[in-house]
Amino acid sequence: MYEGKTALVIGSTSGIGLGIAEAFAAAGANIVRNGFGDSDAIEQLRSGLAARDGVTVRYDGADMSRLDAIEAMMQRAIDEFGKIVSAAPRPGTQAVCPLDPMDAPGAPATDQLV
Repeated sequence: MYEGKTALVIGSTSGIGLGIAEAFAAAGANIVRNGFGDSDAIEQLRSGLAARDGVTVRYDGADMSRLDAIEAMMQRAIDEFGKIVSAAPRPGTQAVCPLDPMDAPGAPATDQLV
């Protein structure tokens, strides 16, 4: 269904975003992954997904809170793959703090998420 096409999956280093990237790859799509995490773990996921499904998988660590970084990531993907046929924006945030109040030290700056 997606063989030879390319999907961009934001937030694909874990959770729902990773599951979406895995599903696209299983359907034959090349993947541009984005998200935060340990660089060794990200590379292991990238290479494992590419090997398992025989697709090209790229990682781009663009900061989704910065418009210029988003535009540059999209341009790199277009330059390599020609076009993106599907984009799955699944960025997430985790706060390791009390839920009340959300402005506690260490809470995410949710008003800055794109």
